[in-house]
Amino acid sequence: MALVAGISWWMSRGSTSDSDGYFLAGRNLGGVFIAGSLLLTNLSAEQLIGLNGSAYGYNLSSMAWEVTAAVATIAMALIFLPKYLAGAFTTLPRFLADRYDTQVQQMSAVLFLLGYGLVTIPSVLYSGYFKVFVPFLMMVPGVIAYHLYGPGLSTIDLAYPTLIRDLLPPALMGFFLAVLLGAVFSSFNSLINSGATLFCLDILPAMRKEPLADAATVKLAKVVSTIIAVFSFAVAPLLYFAPEGLWQIIRIFTGFYNIPVITIVLVGLFTRNVPAIGAKLVIVFHFIAYGLAKFAFDDVITLHFLHLYAVLFVIEVAIMLAAAKLAPRQTPWTFAPQARTDMTPWRFAMPVAVTLMSAVIATYVLFSPIGLANGQLGLAFWGSISGLAVINAIAWFFPKQSKA
Repeated sequence: MALVAGISWWMSRGSTSDSDGYFLAGRNLGGVFIAGSLLLTNLSAEQLIGLNGSAYGYNLSSMAWEVTAAVATIAMALIFLPKYLAGAFTTLPRFLADRYDTQVQQMSAVLFLLGYGLVTIPSVLYSGYFKVFVPFLMMVPGVIAYHLYGPGLSTIDLAYPTLIRDLLPPALMGFFLAVLLGAVFSSFNSLINSGATLFCLDILPAMRKEPLADAATVKLAKVVSTIIAVFSFAVAPLLYFAPEGLWQIIRIFTGFYNIPVITIVLVGLFTRNVPAIGAKLVIVFHFIAYGLAKFAFDDVITLHFLHLYAVLFVIEVAIMLAAAKLAPRQTPWTFAPQARTDMTPWRFAMPVAVTLMSAVIATYVLFSPIGLANGQLGLAFWGSISGLAVINAIAWFFPKQSKA
């Protein structure tokens, strides 16, 4: 860790003195670095502990959170990211300020900060308290733990740590701990930086009459990062008492901000007349409605939180469209490109998208009744996989043909 810290300081010295350098790495990182950062930020300790605990306590259904993320990744890469980059937005709330107004920007930034401080960052730290290693499959060890130990563990989040403690040779414990800490810190520092960025660029400007100089903004960001980190350290141990396990508690509490943000972003991108009041109503409505339905009246409203997500999403889209009908914007919103990066489309975007979707389908086929759930891989399974292979061959072959 000392070596990594030393190299990081040496490579970044003098390049983080202004806002672009500190918050955006000078806008100079290539696709490989950005993809690697996204991967390491996503695949962290809360997945290792949470997903294995979910597999131990319930079944493999929680893999949908990771597997189907490919669908969202494709949508982001082909639809949302080009607009985000073309607009040169520093944060998502910056886009919401352009689409709606600064109050919507601040409300969304506060939602993100609360989510980071109360749930996301503490979950990464809580997971890091256990001495575990990143497995190739993030849920199969949980199933193995259930067959080895039965349902008797005090909390389902102990499934994977107990398995590692009993089966891993003691000589390898230090190596596994080092890998685990790398997984924890990769997510931790990314989320801390995101929180500081949201505060300094989305919340602070509304609190001051005059903007801070770049050097002062960077200095304040470091202070904010420290405060968020200390607060998260205090909250993290409390997650041990989550009765449904780490993974479920993360998903339940992120419901306070992910659905309203998704709603106002989607409606904002694909409509021109929805006013800012529609977005504000959705944020306030969702926070109250979700909180009441999930925590105050959970004995009456027995919907699973995912189904509650869906119901509230439909209602909130309707609220925004109704606002556009009753009080439309005085002037329709138009997107004004001001790209500060190369916007040339990647020629392998569609083939990669096809391959990602094929991987999603293949994973579900593997664990379906025509796959491992049936005890053997029969003709239907191999026929499905062969069909996916043919589709991929076509997707990769013909774009190259057209370039020749």
